[in-house]
Amino acid sequence: MEFFNKHNELITKGLFEVNEAKGTAKHTYVPVCGRCGGTGHYSFCQMYGTTCFGCSGTGKSNALAVETVYNAERLAKLNAAKAVRVAKKEAEIAAAAAAAKAVTDAKLAEFTAAHPAVVELLLAEVAKAEAGEAKIDFFLSDLGRKLAANGTLTEGQTAAAEKAVARIAERTALKAASQHIGVVGKRVELTLKIEVTIHLPSFAYGWAPSTIYLCRDENGNRVVYKGAGSFGAKGETVKVKATIGEHGERDGELQTIISRPKVLETVEVAG
Repeated sequence: MEFFNKHNELITKGLFEVNEAKGTAKHTYVPVCGRCGGTGHYSFCQMYGTTCFGCSGTGKSNALAVETVYNAERLAKLNAAKAVRVAKKEAEIAAAAAAAKAVTDAKLAEFTAAHPAVVELLLAEVAKAEAGEAKIDFFLSDLGRKLAANGTLTEGQTAAAEKAVARIAERTALKAASQHIGVVGKRVELTLKIEVTIHLPSFAYGWAPSTIYLCRDENGNRVVYKGAGSFGAKGETVKVKATIGEHGERDGELQTIISRPKVLETVEVAG
C-alpha cells in the first residue's frame, strides 16, 4: 500500500504504525529549519556572514518530526472534505462582504443626496490619484478614500470638504471673470490685497533675497509682484503705484505682473 503526505508526496521511508484498515501510517522526517526556511542563510554578522545559526547552514532542523500519512483513497476523502470547508468559508466571507457593501452603498447614496458636490469632488480626486496625476489634493483624495470605504464622513470631515467645494467654486469663478489690468509699460495706481507671500533665498554672487507677492485687486483680478523691495505682509491691503510689466496667464487665470511698485499707503479693511 502506498502512502502520501498532505502535499501529495509519496512517502516510502520511515513508516511505522501502519493501519491499512484506516489507510493511515506515520513516518519520521527531518523538517526544514524554522529559522531560515530551509535556505541555510539568515541575517549577516561579521564573524559568520549569513550562515543560519539554527541549522548551521544546512537548511534542515536538528530534530526529527513525525507526521501522519494516508493512502490515496483516504487522502482523497480528506482533500474533498477540506475543499468543502474552504468553499463554505469563502461563501461566508463573500456573503459578509456583500452585506457590508450593501450597507456602505446605502450610506453613500444617502450622503450623496445630501452632499452631491462633495462626493463629486472627492471621488474625482481619488480618480486623479489612482491615475497618477501630479496635481492632486492629498487631503481631499484621502477623504475620498474614506468616503468610498465607509459610505459617509464625520461632521468635521464633511465641513472641511464643503469648505473645499466652496473654495474651488470661488477659484473657478475668479478664473472665468479674470481680466488683465492696465497697459503694459504704463504706471497705474492699484489697491491690492496680499494673499500669498513666497520668500526666495539669496543665491550666489551676492544676489539679494526676493519675495513673490500674489495679490488681487478690488475686482478680484490676480496681480503678481516679484522683487526685493518691501511690499507688505500677507493679509494686508495696500495702495500702490506700479508699472504694468506683463500680461500673462497661469492655470487658466489671467494675471498682471507689475514692477517697481511704490507703496502709497496700507489700507485698513473693516472686519
